[in-house]
Amino acid sequence: MGARECAEQLSPGRRRLVSDTSNGWAAGGLILRSTDGGLTWTQQAGPAGFGFHSVVALTKAGACATGGTSTRAAILCTRNGGQTWTHVYP
Repeated sequence: MGARECAEQLSPGRRRLVSDTSNGWAAGGLILRSTDGGLTWTQQAGPAGFGFHSVVALTKAGACATGGTSTRAAILCTRNGGQTWTHVYP
């Protein structure tokens, strides 16, 4: 089963995007990443109290996510597979 098919099986509130047949991202409160075609998913570290609403795959290791807290919206991006996330807005 590929990343696309596996991501579709995630809970209905999660939004997902694959960057190729091995690498995929999913968001819905948190961010998940697969590097093995969707066989396993790893939760990505993010700011404490930050809920992710959607994610866009830019490369197999790069993505940007939108979300925020109850009082602040933000866009964060990673270039290293989710090891670190940088605020790009605000």
